Amino acid sequence: MKSIVYVISLPRSGSTLLQRIISSSENFKYVPESWFFLNSYQTLADLSGSTEYGFEAMKRAQSHFADNTRRHYFLSNMRKTFISLYGEGDAKRVIEKTPRNVLVLNEIFESLDGQDCIIILKREKSEIFASYLRYFDNFLFLKSYKFFKEINYLEKHLDNFVKLHGSDDRVHVLNYADIITDKSKVISDLSKFLNDDKISGDLGHVSFEGFGDNRGKTSSEIKKLVVKDIAFYVAKYFKIFMLSPFGILSILVFGLNINLLVARLKGGRFVH
Repeated sequence: MKSIVYVISLPRSGSTLLQRIISSSENFKYVPESWFFLNSYQTLADLSGSTEYGFEAMKRAQSHFADNTRRHYFLSNMRKTFISLYGEGDAKRVIEKTPRNVLVLNEIFESLDGQDCIIILKREKSEIFASYLRYFDNFLFLKSYKFFKEINYLEKHLDNFVKLHGSDDRVHVLNYADIITDKSKVISDLSKFLNDDKISGDLGHVSFEGFGDNRGKTSSEIKKLVVKDIAFYVAKYFKIFMLSPFGILSILVFGLNINLLVARLKGGRFVH
């Protein structure tokens, strides 16, 4: 039976680079991001939110189903399904790399079997933010909002997991900065953790040092973008989110709702 190596990180944290380093050994299969476990386990995870198709109702129904079929048995069979779909070929282990698996990290941990393991890759939030600016559209206010709302939320999940299970022998934690500055040690540690001496870190024609930093915008361009992003600094240092376009929009919508309510109370006349 094949096993799964889960590479877990926040978005824009170097998980693709790490996946390719590990797959330099013929014993590991490199597959695209599947979103398989996120989609399969989200109803079991402690998530909040709702959608037009009834997220909360679906969550209750599938959680009840999983609990009544024995939760571990359910998780175990989802894992076997993943391997049956992605585990073809001679490689002994499959690397699953989907950053937002952070949200279902506890469920993944419950499902570990055989030689399954988890590699946690961490990166400084400021670098993650700069990476967003470098590789995506320049909607700077949106980036600020995304940075604070999404990245902080994901980081909390990741940090809580490391506190609880970071010392488990099936979990390995490393930093993105170490991959760039101390390649040999990282590969040595990975080889020991994964019990595989064929991990060379050879990426073929792709340069290892500065991977991902030789595309997109230059450092000076990024600095200019960050300086222009007033909302980011306001939100970071003063926590005044109302000054962002999202805050202003919320105020306008709220004011409109009040206006409509007053109009209804006055017999349907719209109040200016």
